[in-house]
Amino acid sequence: MKGMKGKPSACAPTGEMREIFGCMVDIVKSIRGKKKIKIFQGEFQELTGAQIHVMHYLFEKDNATMTELADYARVKMPTMTDNVNTLVKYGYVNRTHEENDRRKVTVHMAAKGKKIVMRHIEANMKHLEALFKDMTQHEKTNILKLLKLIKTSLERIQK
Repeated sequence: MKGMKGKPSACAPTGEMREIFGCMVDIVKSIRGKKKIKIFQGEFQELTGAQIHVMHYLFEKDNATMTELADYARVKMPTMTDNVNTLVKYGYVNRTHEENDRRKVTVHMAAKGKKIVMRHIEANMKHLEALFKDMTQHEKTNILKLLKLIKTSLERIQK
């Protein structure tokens, strides 16, 4: 990549870093796929990646406030409200208001939501099994070590 007047940019990736960056972009594009994830067509409504993300969070925590969900997803409250409204409409989550402060809203996973998250996890596991099918155990172990290292590095730099 060139900066102004054809000079190399100070932040332009070179060589191996450019290749790593390209691979990461391709992997993320492949994982994201379409904007809407169609799971078990006909049985469940279409969900966005953000809505699935919220449901996975609730699946792990059982419940969360709207503020917690917005912070976790790194979105503004109106965006999270739209996502939760859709999930409530489809019957995947329930919303309750605090008795002492009606402004405080807690979101809970509904049974129907738990079912879709479990199926989503199952579908992802099948996808991963197919992806890693031809790899040796040593290669899988190395990938896991590298992913953990990347995760740790991301957590460190995002503080």
